[in-house]
Amino acid sequence: MQPRWLMRVLVLSWLSASAIFCQTAIPVMRVPNDPLELVTGSTTQAESAEARLMARALLDRAAQNLNAYAAGSIPFHLKISFHSAGNSFYPVFGEFEQTWLTAAFWRLAAKTSGESALRLMWRAVPYDDRPSPLTYKYEMLRRDIFQPMRNVSGPMRTASASWRGSTLTCILTSNSSVETDLGRQWDEREACIDSQSGLLRVYSEAPGAFFIYDYDAGAGFHGKTLPRQVTCYESGSAILEAILTVEDSPALNNSQFTPAKEMISPGTVLAEIDRRSAGFPLPVGSPANEIKRVIVHALLDDGGSVLEATGLQNYDPAITRIALEDVMRSKYPYGASGKGPRVHEALIDVRLSPPVTFSIQSRRRAN
Repeated sequence: MQPRWLMRVLVLSWLSASAIFCQTAIPVMRVPNDPLELVTGSTTQAESAEARLMARALLDRAAQNLNAYAAGSIPFHLKISFHSAGNSFYPVFGEFEQTWLTAAFWRLAAKTSGESALRLMWRAVPYDDRPSPLTYKYEMLRRDIFQPMRNVSGPMRTASASWRGSTLTCILTSNSSVETDLGRQWDEREACIDSQSGLLRVYSEAPGAFFIYDYDAGAGFHGKTLPRQVTCYESGSAILEAILTVEDSPALNNSQFTPAKEMISPGTVLAEIDRRSAGFPLPVGSPANEIKRVIVHALLDDGGSVLEATGLQNYDPAITRIALEDVMRSKYPYGASGKGPRVHEALIDVRLSPPVTFSIQSRRRAN
């Protein structure tokens, strides 16, 4: 078997040579079908100022409704009960309870069947009773529920879709222009909003990962309509279901927010999600008709080591396995922040290129 480093050199050499000498390159595969993908047909580019303004207003309205953590919001007590399945980053069962006063003062209690953790935010500094991944995983889930569209910007496309008896406006955004009016592309985010109520119903940060917001039996909270249930799907399967209850914060005294001397500070925090790209070779003997792609959802430490990872596409389990194995043995360093340890959530766009093959043919000399 050829060493991995040699295969990488051959792939890079082939890519360089094909760019110089070939008229056509091997195509990159399109986004595969997903049962939850709502934008599969034609779209409209939001090119005019009026079209962009209308799309932006729809996004802002939905985001403001969900964001119970916005500056100046009413203090509240939040309870999230969840269960997970498959390749979820979360324990099978668990519960988060947070009492939130401001961004600088709040209390979180997290527990599962075999673990518990307490975090106190005191003057904007996190204190933990013990090291635990539950604290940053709560932050990840909280962002996905209440602040999913915090990264939405850039060129826009729109499309109409039907979802559970409602008409939705789906808005696709990306960091660069997309030169097509067809379905969703690999680097696009997708927010599908109820055209009448203005509520976010489906959000997808990357193809293959979808959050579904269910407002049935949900209660209004100081002018906001918050979901009662949120379900996360990855590669076509439900991996997390969360039930929410939100109420006004009870009367509390300072001692419930004051960290004990033995608590750890600063605790590990979750950095903002980012996107990365990676390229690896496919095994020898793989079809050479196209470059395969898999987006890997990963958690990494400051040094770039992968703590956990899962593939968002499963059109070919063998391809997904290769992408995960390559990502798990790679490093994506971030460097120290100087503000304590961090865990990084990343979407790694993996491109798997066909192996290079060479054939040498002899030519007969013409007489």
